Amino acid sequence: MTNPEAVSSLKRIGRVCALIALLAMAWFVWQTPAPAPEPVTVHTSLPTPPVAHPAKNHDTSKSTNHNSNSGKQLAGIMQAPTPELWRVVTRRIVWRAAVKALEQRLKDAKLKPIKLKRKEPVIMHAFDDASLFRTAEAAENARKKWLKKHIEATVIKANIEVGKDIYMVGLGRFFLTEYAEQIQTRLKQIGKPYRYERRTVTIPVYRFTFPAQPKVEAEKLWESLQDMGVATPVMMPEKAFKKAYGSKKR
Repeated sequence: MTNPEAVSSLKRIGRVCALIALLAMAWFVWQTPAPAPEPVTVHTSLPTPPVAHPAKNHDTSKSTNHNSNSGKQLAGIMQAPTPELWRVVTRRIVWRAAVKALEQRLKDAKLKPIKLKRKEPVIMHAFDDASLFRTAEAAENARKKWLKKHIEATVIKANIEVGKDIYMVGLGRFFLTEYAEQIQTRLKQIGKPYRYERRTVTIPVYRFTFPAQPKVEAEKLWESLQDMGVATPVMMPEKAFKKAYGSKKR
């Protein structure tokens, strides 16, 4: 049989538990909701290049040279390239009188000529009377005959035979082909016999140059020399000039 008192006690306990549960639910319902947590910011990790740390007693000269070269290269990029310099050079002159005359003309034109002198092999055209003379008197008589024909003549003493004096009459020594052709034409017109010899001789020759300058200015100078009647001046880069005439500063 069921004990009525125990059943009644259990019912009371059940009612108390139900009451406690209802009170707890009511308390949760009336509480202010807690704020949601702040979202965590995501940071992307970027790769960092490794930094080289020189070890002990490590030779840093290579690094220094590299930085120095890099600086030079950067400076080269930043700076404008240096324009190439040019020279104007006159043709060679063999007669000193002609050298002095041209030098004075250039100075009178307010130019700054620089005289170049060096020995070079030059082709010489030699014209002589066809005869050889045993005495100076005979040679002098022949010279006077040429002078009457308006040909410049000079007595030359030449030891062709050992122990014997031989005299010649020179009719001109020419280093320019055009001059040699002119005198040859005159000699043929006169009709007197003559000898012609072409040979190479090494003699001092002269040229004039001017300070190196940009190409545009060199072209103006070249044109000025042409207008002055200076025969066939040439233009050349400064590098070519130094190679041909030496690197000595002028």
